[in-house]
Amino acid sequence: MNTRPVRQGDVLLLPIKVDLRKLEAAPVDARGLVLAEGETSGHYHAIFGSGARLMRFRDATARVVAVVDGGGEVRVVGGGSGGVDRHTPIKLPSGRYEIRIQRSFSAGYSRRVAD
Repeated sequence: MNTRPVRQGDVLLLPIKVDLRKLEAAPVDARGLVLAEGETSGHYHAIFGSGARLMRFRDATARVVAVVDGGGEVRVVGGGSGGVDRHTPIKLPSGRYEIRIQRSFSAGYSRRVAD
């Protein structure tokens, strides 16, 4: 099991130990396993791999990526500038990861970081 966090831009994947029986399938996105949207350029972060599934806890809204048998890869789709990608692909070892999106705190409130 991977024990190191994986980060791509404002997306942080934290390795967690969780029983798959506590999870259910997350809503399906026609684009695939979308982890986060890039608000400023129209890009999105997604996970690729034949054993990857986007899940959520049955009793909460926290999302989890369950990567099974062989790992996967986190990639950014769209939003390049002059043919240059915003983020390089990252290999994702087999495991389960909680998805967190970076937030900015200012004057007593928080908001998602615009990527």
